[in-house]
Amino acid sequence: MLRLGGKFYAALVLLLDALKGAAPVAVAIGLGCTPLEQTLVLLAAMLGHIFPIYFSFQGGKGIATFLGGLWVLSPTLGAVFVGTWLVVFAVARISALSALLALLTTIAVAYWLSHSPLLFVLAALLLWTHRENWRRLWSGQEKALKGPKGT
Repeated sequence: MLRLGGKFYAALVLLLDALKGAAPVAVAIGLGCTPLEQTLVLLAAMLGHIFPIYFSFQGGKGIATFLGGLWVLSPTLGAVFVGTWLVVFAVARISALSALLALLTTIAVAYWLSHSPLLFVLAALLLWTHRENWRRLWSGQEKALKGPKGT
């Protein structure tokens, strides 16, 4: 969205997509659902985002929805994801690489902190939805976003 609509629309879409994950997980927590049930709610939100019925099952890739729900499930893991993404993006300026490394780092930390194994299913889903990005990344075709003044 950043390439298509600029910073304002990119931030707006990021916020709205993150809320798709955060809101249902917050409701699940408020209803007293177990951590496994909360993670299943996040999975359902992600599937609804990735495969929306009203758009012929053609939706987004799910990273922002995952991040919103993850932040509510575990602020620590949410911070790990965002921190990793920011550091990698500051160096490489490639969103796909930033997302991949942030996802892998977050899942490694989740494993270390003994979080729900279902997070690995969510990570696998995200790796699958981004498979074209990864192919472009590995082949050197994924372009870096330009910095200030075209650098």
